[in-house]
Amino acid sequence: MVIVKDGHVDDEKWKGDKPWEFTWWLPLADTGPSYAAREIVADLPKTGLTRTSLREYQGCDWNRHIFWLKGDCFALIDEVVAREPGTYYIESNLKTAPYARGSYPRGLAPRARELLEGNRGMSQAIDTKPDATNLYILTDGSSTITTDEAEHQYINAVMMRQVHEGVELQAGERVTFINLLCGERDGEALNRRVERISPTEGLVFEGETPVVYFGCGQSDATRAVLSIDGAMFVLNRATLATADPARETELESNQARGALAGLADLVAR
Repeated sequence: MVIVKDGHVDDEKWKGDKPWEFTWWLPLADTGPSYAAREIVADLPKTGLTRTSLREYQGCDWNRHIFWLKGDCFALIDEVVAREPGTYYIESNLKTAPYARGSYPRGLAPRARELLEGNRGMSQAIDTKPDATNLYILTDGSSTITTDEAEHQYINAVMMRQVHEGVELQAGERVTFINLLCGERDGEALNRRVERISPTEGLVFEGETPVVYFGCGQSDATRAVLSIDGAMFVLNRATLATADPARETELESNQARGALAGLADLVAR
């Protein structure tokens, strides 16, 4: 994550910093937080939930929410909350699987990458065995997307950048990035997309069918469909998982399919 308050990442004073070499935050200032706070960790039978926070950096707090649907996919909500009013440049960077240069033995060779239409993410084909795999970083289409080749000492990776530039924020206002990370065997068409219900809620579709609802805070509209008690939550077609700093639950839900259909109606409006 790259955050610049009242400036731009290309400004002369940041010359020499290389944001593509960092995997969690770009230290653009001489002083800043030295670690992230681990606020929620829930390892449930079918779901994993974590929230980490980096506080008081470039006038903001950055909260990363990871939702792990075990054996299937990962969803992310990155939330940047302004502590001070200002004009912000905010950039989220996500990498695909690394691959080797030269004789480094552990990498996986990439075959192709492409941006998806409508700023909906990117795909990369990886030579796995016995069949190749297509890796996807999907977005809700709310950010401008570019890609770069990130070079390290022995390996490369493809960096997908999502940018919000010139954003005017007052204290307490936020910018969020909603992503889905998944894979398909080579030759299988991508059948998923992720939609934004609110800045803190996403809905995953397979074709036209809603299959996963996840978030880190509910809007009034979604509470009217299904009210969930939890700082983080994942609802699929059979299970509801929730987590707070002090508790975690995972329960079978016989209301899930009806609730997902009602949430899909909110996206269609």
